[in-house]
Amino acid sequence: MEGTAARQRAVAAIRARVLGVGTGSWFSDAEHVQLAIASAMGVAGELVPVLFSGAVQTTARPHAAALAITEDEWKALFGADVRPFRESNVAKCAARPACADVLARLERALRCTTSEASEGRAWQSMWSRLAVYIALHTASPQPLIASTLGNFVGGDSRRLEELAVELDDEGVDTLMLAEVLDCMSRTVA
Repeated sequence: MEGTAARQRAVAAIRARVLGVGTGSWFSDAEHVQLAIASAMGVAGELVPVLFSGAVQTTARPHAAALAITEDEWKALFGADVRPFRESNVAKCAARPACADVLARLERALRCTTSEASEGRAWQSMWSRLAVYIALHTASPQPLIASTLGNFVGGDSRRLEELAVELDDEGVDTLMLAEVLDCMSRTVA
């Protein structure tokens, strides 16, 4: 029950920040979560226009740092002890070739972390994998990944950073990332 209360507090805090910058009064809670997560991403400038109208982009852009999801909110929404409200479309998103490729590369990069017993169990969940996929695109992925999987083994740091650079060099698939973000936000809000 504490997990549900923590999730509700996280969504309420995100909603208050979004409303506080003068946008999103018509948003669903899932859309509030999407904007908070997108604001924490290095590709926010490309991602927010895919998810939201021009007016939202214009209003949100100067407040991206204030809107960005916090580590505590991430843990409440996507932590290792959290279960989604619903998992509709999770398997479908994860099965898309572009997403499946990144998930396979993530698994190789996180081989030390996922070889640990509890972290390996967490990684088996497609929901957790997609949360890690999203976390990879944020400014500080390691603490978010640690929250989602239960721990992060430092030996994976360099491989994770290299993967992030490779994906950036290849060009992040913004449409796929937006689809995953939309899917995952609807599982928690």
